[in-house]
Formats: sequence, C-alpha cells, structure tokens
Amino acid sequence: MKRIWYAVICLTAIMILCITEYFYTMQTSNTILQKIDIAVQANKSGDYDNARLQFKALEEYWDNISSKLQLIIDHNDLDKISLLLKSSSGFLEQNMDREFYVECGKLKECMNEFINSEHKVLNNIL
Repeated sequence: MKRIWYAVICLTAIMILCITEYFYTMQTSNTILQKIDIAVQANKSGDYDNARLQFKALEEYWDNISSKLQLIIDHNDLDKISLLLKSSSGFLEQNMDREFYVECGKLKECMNEFINSEHKVLNNIL
C-alpha cells in the first residue's frame, strides 16, 4: 500500500511541475509578444528613441529568461528567437524600418509556434 501512495505522490509532483512550467512559459511568451508590439508601435508612431529603449528592454528580458527556459525546455525555437532578436535590433539601430517590421513579424510567428508547441506538450501530458 505504501508503494501506491509513493507512486501517487510522485505523479502528483510531476504533474504540478509540468503545469507550472507550462504557465511560466506561456506568461513569458505573452510578455515577449506584448513587448514586441510596444516597440513596433513606438517605431511606427515615429518615437524612435522609445522604440530602441523598448526593444533593448525586450533583449534584456530575453537574456534573463532564456537561460531559465533552456533548463526546463529543450526547444530549437529558443535559438531561433535569440537570432531574430539580434537581427531585429540591428535593423532598428540602422533605422531600417521595413526590415525591422519583417523581422518582428518573423519573431512573433516564431513565438506563436513556440506557444502552440507547448500547448501540444501539455495536452500529451494530461
């Protein structure tokens, strides 16, 4: 009987960890998407300094969370997101608005794919 209780406790702990990881990933992904939108809107409105500041804050946020995400998720999109952030930042610094918007679109698409893949993982666990 003790073995059954140990198994139940272990399964419950694993489920709690998986669900916590899922919500953390969704929260950070949504934050990144919001920060991208804020930077793009600032750039479109002509507030280039604010756009650079917002995008720099986004890069710092990504640098802080990417190492945590890599600990809990083995995902190819994490490297792709890092590369897209760097290229978007370069276009923003060079005032290449059209290329900046394209890279931000790719970045948002990559983030949405990342979110969708995490939904599938949680559905498989549950």
